[in-house]
Amino acid sequence: MKANDEKTSAPRGPFTIKYLLGLKAREKRYEVIEPGRTNLRMLVAPSGSKTFYYVYKHQGERIYLRLAEFTPRTDLADVRARLRQLADLRDKGVDPRASRVAERELATTAINVTEFAKRFLERYAMKRKRSWRQDERILRKNVVPEWGTRAVRSIERADVRDLIEKIATTGGPRAVPNSGIEPATWIELPTPRRTNQPRKPAPAPVAANRTLACLRVLFNYAIDQDIIEHNPCARVKMATKERPRERWLPDPELRAFWAGLQGLRRPRRKDEPPTLPPPCAALAFMLVTGQRKGEVIGMTWREVDLDGAWWTIPETRAKNGRAHRVPLSPLALQLLDELAGLSRTFVFPGRATKTHIRDTSVDHTLRDHRDDFVLDGKPLDPFTPHDLRRTVATHLARLGTPRLVISNLLNHTEGGVTTIYDRHSYEREKRLALDAWSRHLVRVIAGEVVTDDEVSQETGNVVEFPR
Repeated sequence: MKANDEKTSAPRGPFTIKYLLGLKAREKRYEVIEPGRTNLRMLVAPSGSKTFYYVYKHQGERIYLRLAEFTPRTDLADVRARLRQLADLRDKGVDPRASRVAERELATTAINVTEFAKRFLERYAMKRKRSWRQDERILRKNVVPEWGTRAVRSIERADVRDLIEKIATTGGPRAVPNSGIEPATWIELPTPRRTNQPRKPAPAPVAANRTLACLRVLFNYAIDQDIIEHNPCARVKMATKERPRERWLPDPELRAFWAGLQGLRRPRRKDEPPTLPPPCAALAFMLVTGQRKGEVIGMTWREVDLDGAWWTIPETRAKNGRAHRVPLSPLALQLLDELAGLSRTFVFPGRATKTHIRDTSVDHTLRDHRDDFVLDGKPLDPFTPHDLRRTVATHLARLGTPRLVISNLLNHTEGGVTTIYDRHSYEREKRLALDAWSRHLVRVIAGEVVTDDEVSQETGNVVEFPR
C-alpha cells in the first residue's frame, strides 16, 4: 500500500457481502484488513471500485497480489480458496507471482481472436454499447475471417495496418461458410449471395475506419483483461479523412426513387396484387417518416397505434435511449396497411417472419437495384439509407418547419440549459410537419413540378407560431 493510502478499522469477523457492500468510497484509496491473519485485504478506490488482494512478504518486500474485483455476486468462498492456493505456494518457497505469470501466459496464448471476440461482445459490447450489432458485423465480416484462429497476443501493429489497408483498397476479407474457421455460436455466417457474377472487389475506406475504431476498443478490452500489454492499433492511421455527408434527394430524384421502388413490387402469392418487399417498404417508410434505419427495421405492431396514428419507439430501441413518438401521416398509414398480415410481430419481417429484416438487406436493396432508380436515362448518384433521413430534414426546412421541430422529429439529443427546462413534447408541431411533408411528397410522386414559390406557400401548412 502506498503512503497516501488510508487505513480503516477491520470488521469484527470475516468479510461478508453485506459488510463489503457497506464500504463507501473516500477521497483517497483505503485498505480494509480481514481479521484472523488471513492476509486477505480489500482496497477501496475513490471511484468506488473494490478489489481483493492477497498480501505477503517475499525477500523482505511486501507484495500485494490482486485476486478479484468485488461485486454483489462475488463468491467469497472462491476468493478464499484462491488465496489458500497462493499461500500454499509461498509456504513451499515459491513466489506466488511466478505462478500467476505462468497461468496468465498459458491462458492468454490459448485464446484466439474468435473466442475473444465472442467474450468481448457478450461481456462488454452488448452491455455498454448500443451499437454492438455494428461491432458484431465488423468482427464477423472483416476480422474473424482474417485472424480467427490466431492468438490475440500474436496480433501486431503491422497486422492491423495490413488489414486496414486491405479493407480500404479491396473491401477486405469476406466471411463465407466453410471457410476453415470454426466460429463461435455468435457468428452467424451469411449465405452466399445469389448473383450471376461474382462481386468485384471495391474500395471501402470508411469501412476500414470503422474496423480500426472497433479494433481499438477490442484490444483496449484485452488490456483490461490482462491478455496483452499494448494496443497494436496504436499509431495506426485512419484509411481516409471522413467528411460529413451532404447527399440528399431533391424533388426530381425523389420521384425517380419512388418510381424505382414501385417497379420492385412482387406478388406475395398467386392471384394477389404485387406489393413492396419488406426492404423496399422500409426504405419508403424511412423517406415518409425520417426515422433511423435501425429503428424502422425493428418496428413492431405493438408499437403502432393505428387509430391514433402514432408510432412509439421505446427507449430500449431508440438510439439516444429516449422514447420517441412519431406521428403517422396518411402516406405512412398507407404503407402500414399494405404490410399488415406479413407478421404478427414485426412490421418489416425477414424471410422466416420470426425476426425483422437485417439492416444489410436495406443497404443491399439500394446498392443492387441502383439501375432501377433512373433520372433522365441515368441511374441516380449513389446514396445511403441515412441520406433519406437527411433528405426529409432538408425538405422540412424548405417547407418552413422550424429547426427545433425538425430536431424533435428526428429525436436528436439537444444540449444546453434550455433543454432541461423545456418539457414540451412538440407532438402537434411534429404531426403538422409530417403531414405537410406527406402532401408535398404525394405531389412530387404524382409528377407535379413544385416550384420554390409553391414550397414557400406551403409554409403555412406546417405551424404558425405567435409573434
